[in-house]
Amino acid sequence: MTTTTRRSPALTVTRLVAPTMLWISALYLAIAIAVFTVIAYVELGLGERTDESTSHAELLANSSPRFFLGSLALIVTSTLLAHYLPMGVTRRQLFWAGTTLALGGAAVAAAVIAGLFLVEWFVLDGTGIPITYRTPHLFDGSTQVGTVFLEHFIALAAFMVLGWLIGSVFGRYGGWGGLGLLLPCLLLGLLPEALLGVGWVGQAYDALGIEPLPTAASVPLGIAAVAVMLLLNHRLMRDMPLRRPTS
Repeated sequence: MTTTTRRSPALTVTRLVAPTMLWISALYLAIAIAVFTVIAYVELGLGERTDESTSHAELLANSSPRFFLGSLALIVTSTLLAHYLPMGVTRRQLFWAGTTLALGGAAVAAAVIAGLFLVEWFVLDGTGIPITYRTPHLFDGSTQVGTVFLEHFIALAAFMVLGWLIGSVFGRYGGWGGLGLLLPCLLLGLLPEALLGVGWVGQAYDALGIEPLPTAASVPLGIAAVAVMLLLNHRLMRDMPLRRPTS
């Protein structure tokens, strides 16, 4: 182990893993944005003109990024244990490295999504066609960049920490135990969105006539739910059995 790793192992692990996560995520986002751009161009340029346009930024944000980031977190964070613990990095240090990667990745992705909402508004503003959203949101328009970022940061962080939590559960309890706890993990991962009252959960609220929590209450509660998942990860990592790689 290098001197840098001994002095700041959590930071070193983060620096080693982050570039791989970034280029994989960048490749995914580039492909996803390209696909949705083509769809939007075909709809607006070649389709029939309407008095309103469905937000394609919303369609992108509400779909694959969450599942992609959750899957990435599951793979990366479970790999961290097997690779770095035999090198002398402690579980506590890996927990902080995983937390940095999960929250940092969610922040970067949320910033990209907020930028897409803004670009979409800029493009459509000149056409005079208003943008409509299919699902409820904390924001009323694409120009509310801070609120767009905050909503998607909490949702994406929840999915990334959920992926990590699922990996930790299977690592701690094995295949059958992990399967038994999979549904509670999924419900806990959806809790932040349920508290925010956005996305398909917000649609369900509207259909059932349920009034969502005010933003002043839902945002702190959503963040608290993510924090609870992080604490569960910390607890699971402390008790997780290790398998040292064989040469």
